[in-house]
Amino acid sequence: MQKEVDTPDGWKVFRLASNTVPMATGTSKLTSQWTDSEGNVWAKWVSIGNTGDLNQRATVLQKCNKDGTIRESVWMISPSATNLVYPDKIDPKNPNYTIYYRAKE
Repeated sequence: MQKEVDTPDGWKVFRLASNTVPMATGTSKLTSQWTDSEGNVWAKWVSIGNTGDLNQRATVLQKCNKDGTIRESVWMISPSATNLVYPDKIDPKNPNYTIYYRAKE
């Protein structure tokens, strides 16, 4: 995936930044958020894909740098809606690791 667009209504992911039709869409719910000693904002999300390649429920551990220009995350498929298990760290070697850079306006 090269592009993700997040709005209050949900998210859309695109295979290429130039694509106009998303490969998948969904919604997310914030379950916790905190700021570390370096000013980075961490969050845990439950993300529910409802179309395309990402039609599943996942838990997400996410970190946004203090400038809000880099977002890293690791996701995993949730075993159930009532037994949420989150990734315990963000590791670039994890196959479910993603990193996004905010586009300059």
